[in-house]
Order: sequence, then C-alpha cells, then structure tokens
Amino acid sequence: MKKMKKVLTLVLAFATVLSLVVSASASNYISSVVQYEAPPISNITMKDADGNPLDLTFDYGDIIVTPVSESHTLEDIDAAAREALEAAYKEIEEAEDLAAYFGLPELTNEDEYYVVSALFDITCVRTAIEGVANLFAAGGSLTFTFDSKVYNDPDRVSVLVQCDGIGGDWDSCTVESATASSVTATFTQFCPVAIVEVASTTDDTGTSGSGSDSSDGSVVSPKTSDGVPVYAIGAVTFVVLAGACFVVSKKRA
Repeated sequence: MKKMKKVLTLVLAFATVLSLVVSASASNYISSVVQYEAPPISNITMKDADGNPLDLTFDYGDIIVTPVSESHTLEDIDAAAREALEAAYKEIEEAEDLAAYFGLPELTNEDEYYVVSALFDITCVRTAIEGVANLFAAGGSLTFTFDSKVYNDPDRVSVLVQCDGIGGDWDSCTVESATASSVTATFTQFCPVAIVEVASTTDDTGTSGSGSDSSDGSVVSPKTSDGVPVYAIGAVTFVVLAGACFVVSKKRA
C-alpha cells in the first residue's frame, strides 16, 4: 500500500508539472490553436501591380493552407516550409510581448492584449506554382477570404507574414475586411501566416477572457489554452510513466 502511495504521489507531481507546461506554453494563443484545421478559402482575387483584376491562372485546390497543427503530417508542405512554420510557433510561444514581437502598436487599455488566433503556411502546388511566382515577381497580389472565425474584435484583426526566414521580422498584410466568420487579406508573398487579434481580460458578460467557444458554447479564455503540440504532451507523459515504472521496479528489487 505504501509503495502504491509513493507511485501515485510521483505521478501526481509529474501531472502537476504537465498542467503548468500546458497552461504556460500557450499564453500567446487562443485555446486549441494547435488543433485547428486549415481555414478554408472561400474566395481568391488576383490583381496586377496597378491593382487591376486578373483572371485566375490556377485552380483553388492548388493553393494549400497548412495549419501548424498539421505541419508534421501533411505531405504537401516541404521540409523548409514545415521548419519555418514550426519555428514561428515556438517564437510566438516564447515571445514576452506580442506587440513588440510583431511590430504592432502598443495597447493603451491595460485590460487588452494581443493573441494569435491562427498560424498556418500557404503553399502553391501544381498549376499555382509558376502562376503565383510570376504574379508576385511582377508586383501583383492575391486576396484571400478565409472562413476563419474572429473571436474578439473584427475591427482590430491583423494578418502578418514572416518571409525573412526563421527569426526574421513579420510584415503586415492589408486586411481588406474582417467579420465574425471570415477574414479577407491581401498577400504579395507566401510564408508563415499569423492572424492576430486584440483580446480583453473581461468580455461583455464579465466572464474572464474571450476566445474560442468550448463544446458547450461557453467562452474560453485565450490565456488558458490546451494548445500544446501533442508530441510535447506525449513526451511529458512518457516521463511520468517511466518515472512510475522506475519506482516500482526499484522497490521490487
């Protein structure tokens, strides 16, 4: 009985550490950001360098949007793009001040803070590779409408890209419009993309935080997230089980 108590104590100690890792590591993201599927593209507009509309030269399906949650499983994203996306996730995760990190205006309301609601890569395949490369090289642009839920204030949504390489600066894209259910932004280059929102520590109902909907429709604070990569949770879980097994085997010896 005493042996079992010691094992349970060890497991509970590791579980406590795990809970701290989970809550602390995702403070710059809304809940479950690393579990989201890719935001669907509902519309694409192509324009030349002077802003004149052009006919699309590729199929919608040849633009692949890969969320960070699937960066290690999808085959349509190459190794360099995967590395850049996962590095961007880690950089954002560790940033102490998102305003400074993204180069966004400092918020004057002490109850407000920036939070990342989506992180993904855009990759061209098949018919889109050459067409998009030529368009961007000529100074043209692509405007996407993503069916991406805006959790906080649609009037203060930022879309940024990190195209200067890992550790490089983030550049702001032009946000054409944002509603509670979609974001439309114009791109002149593709690389890791972050959608950043302004959140508040209190919502309209006085509930702490404002963020993604939970399964029962209630609001979950962006500051309390289960958005930790599965492989990170698995690693800590392995340590917990290994520690427990070690204690048991030592006692039996």
